[in-house]
Amino acid sequence: MSYRVVHYINQFFANIGGEEMAHIAPEIREGFVGPGMAFNQAWKGEAEIVKTIICGDSYYAEHEKDAKAQILEWVKAEKPDMFIAGPAFNAGRYGYACANVALAVQEEMGIPVKKIHAGHANMFLSSVFRETLAGTTGATIELYDTDGSVGAAKGAGMGAGIYKDHEEAFATLDKLTVVEPDAGKQQEYTDAYARWKQCLTQSMQTETENK
Repeated sequence: MSYRVVHYINQFFANIGGEEMAHIAPEIREGFVGPGMAFNQAWKGEAEIVKTIICGDSYYAEHEKDAKAQILEWVKAEKPDMFIAGPAFNAGRYGYACANVALAVQEEMGIPVKKIHAGHANMFLSSVFRETLAGTTGATIELYDTDGSVGAAKGAGMGAGIYKDHEEAFATLDKLTVVEPDAGKQQEYTDAYARWKQCLTQSMQTETENK
């Protein structure tokens, strides 16, 4: 029996469109879509994407609460053994959505984040950000010598079947460093994240009430 996987991607990797289609609301499809094909091939029957959830980058950014609630409802209904968001390849809104949804799934369903692959660019240039993210999620972070543009091209290649699997797509990238979570500070990071989340929620509620 293979592991059941639910996969989250944006409108671009679902081959719906680019920025002009970033407004689409969440939808769910049977089986794999786009880069999910490469995951299924790499697993060789040990795991299978049973559902793919798609959401436009702009929609998620502008309707985060509602979008996340809908996505979580679908994930809970499927009761997967594994949840994958991305690959986002260090993208801005898409990267945020993937991380945000993955953390929500971790909190709501207890499916842990094991590993984060990212380009050594933007926020991942900060050691404070890297250590905080690893400490909060409990995940190992692998940083590669790449950025969002190269990552997006490789992701598109995976979706188009140019690469036979994710290992081939990543073969030309150099792994620069690995950040392991500090188990001794995990509770400290968890408490700090909870305070930040509470402040963010209050700020968003105040903004909504003032509209």
